[in-house]
Amino acid sequence: MDVIRVLLVDDDQSYYKLTSRMLARADQQYEVEWASDYDSGLQATLRNEHDVYLLDYHLGQRSGLELMCEAQARGVKAPFIMLTGEARLDTDIESLEAGASDYLDKTELKPANLQRAIRYALSQAAAIRSLRESEDSYRSLIEEAFDGILLTDGDGRVLLANNRLCEMIGCQHQKIEGTSVTGLIQPADDSAPLLPIDEGRVQEYALRRSDDTTLDVEVSAKPISGERLQFIIRDITGRKASIQERDRYIEQLTILRQVDDELSQILSIDYVLIMALDAAVRLSGANAGFIGLIDGGRLRLAQTIGHYANLSPGEFLPDTPFVQRLIDDMEPRLILDVSQEPDYVVVNQKTKAQMLLPLTSYERLIGILNLETSHPERFTQEAFDFLTLITGRVAVAVENAQLYEIAQDQLSELQELYEQVSGLEKLKTDMIRIAAHDLRNPISVILGYSELLRRDVAEDANLAEFVDMIYESGMRLEKITTSILSLERIENLKIDHAEALDMNELVGEVYSELQRQAQAHQQTYKLDLPEAGTFIKADRIQIHEAIANLITNAIKYTPDGGRIDVRLRQEGTQVVFEVQDTGYGIPEVQQGRLFKPFSRVKMKESAGIEGTGLGLYLIKNIIERYNGEIIFQSEYGSGSTFGFRLPVISEAEAQKKSSAPEG
Repeated sequence: MDVIRVLLVDDDQSYYKLTSRMLARADQQYEVEWASDYDSGLQATLRNEHDVYLLDYHLGQRSGLELMCEAQARGVKAPFIMLTGEARLDTDIESLEAGASDYLDKTELKPANLQRAIRYALSQAAAIRSLRESEDSYRSLIEEAFDGILLTDGDGRVLLANNRLCEMIGCQHQKIEGTSVTGLIQPADDSAPLLPIDEGRVQEYALRRSDDTTLDVEVSAKPISGERLQFIIRDITGRKASIQERDRYIEQLTILRQVDDELSQILSIDYVLIMALDAAVRLSGANAGFIGLIDGGRLRLAQTIGHYANLSPGEFLPDTPFVQRLIDDMEPRLILDVSQEPDYVVVNQKTKAQMLLPLTSYERLIGILNLETSHPERFTQEAFDFLTLITGRVAVAVENAQLYEIAQDQLSELQELYEQVSGLEKLKTDMIRIAAHDLRNPISVILGYSELLRRDVAEDANLAEFVDMIYESGMRLEKITTSILSLERIENLKIDHAEALDMNELVGEVYSELQRQAQAHQQTYKLDLPEAGTFIKADRIQIHEAIANLITNAIKYTPDGGRIDVRLRQEGTQVVFEVQDTGYGIPEVQQGRLFKPFSRVKMKESAGIEGTGLGLYLIKNIIERYNGEIIFQSEYGSGSTFGFRLPVISEAEAQKKSSAPEG
């Protein structure tokens, strides 16, 4: 429990001792200090160190009432209790009216009375302090409010106006207080009168300002204590301006959208020019206008509205400094008095004001929109700014129309050129196919006779070398023709003719066919197949060729004594075939073009290995025909892994396809 600090100001010390004893018996702890005269009492009081002051009414030449009044005037807020030995009603009333919390008769002073008076005084002081704080807060809220606030009496006379309302009206508080609220706030348009109030209604009114202008406001009112009324007045000028700006913006967007829709309907240059010029004339209120398009650095008249006696569409505008400056700087111009423009060339004698708007697309000038009027007041800055936005869309539409005309002209040329190129491509393909077919017979003859010659000249080393060269060249020619014909067959292949294949069986078959080649190079040659069959739907010859090509490449590009692992497995709904070798590997810079036609890796290790550069390209085409994907990984000097993934089919589906009659 906090200690209550008490100051007793009394010229009789015996009362100090008596008071101290009375308070010492209480449950509450008190700390009593004594001052024996007026001056020492005033000094102790002004220190503001006590919770309550007990003042003897008679202090020599001065009184305790005077001490209290002086202390309160100098800012002391703690409560005062007056003590006297005279039971006089007038003294009691005088003390209470001056601000004392209580009055005690010394002749009847008892511990209970004294303690009660102190408790009451402290409680009353706390209540007054709280009330003052609430009042200060309320006043602060009113004065700092964003809205204007008025308090009136029952007759509508202003009792209080906050700073915000004074700012809105434009005058001081004293000029508002006492005036009639109905003289300040008046109905706007068809609004209801301000009084009598309809609590809860928020309505627009006009607030009269000191300069006889009005302010658009929103007012709500309600009764408060007694007959007083409280009005909250909000300035809605900015909000109404924002709404008007929003409505204007929506209207402009609607117009822009309509212009865009109209201009994008047809890609005819004449239609675009007519629609754009008509819209610009209507929006600006112009009497006449034209659109000129840039042609060779000059401005050619393309479309007109109104009377232009000296100009016709298709003609160039005069090369004046005014026109040239417009072309050079591409700045829009609003001329409200053409007579003040020294370089202006009179095109229409009735013209008083003019708008000149460049048509630019991607910072390139393609033309100029010119609008003219004999009524300058029609050409407002707002209309000018809005038309500046529209010209961007007009410029794009005009350029699109121009490009469309060019594209139409070029399309027929491209179609004719395409037909020529397609014919040449077909002729080239036919010639390659015919050449490949026709070469097979003479190549077979060359290989046959060169094989016989190799036997006959086996003992002559020089001749044997020459014949071997002829035989090997023939073999290379045969591989090239075979690859070309295989490529043609792949491109003409129809997937609908594919059959169900057991990959275990097919991989094992190809593995066995190429085992001798691996043995000839003393290579470790291993096969890893799953226990259960894995089935796919594809052309058997094509998949056989893909598998064989990958294994053959591994054998060719792996040095003698190396290792080749052939693996087959199923992963989810895919079958995975891989050939991993410990061969030369492929440099990273050359890996990007591995699967392109006639592309071969160039490195010293494989310089003597023959090939056409079509093998991997053929494999990629085969696998992608059946919705598969190629597997490839290589590190130069450490070997490579090539393979593919293909979708699997179930064994039951494979058996069903195998048992189906051939169509």
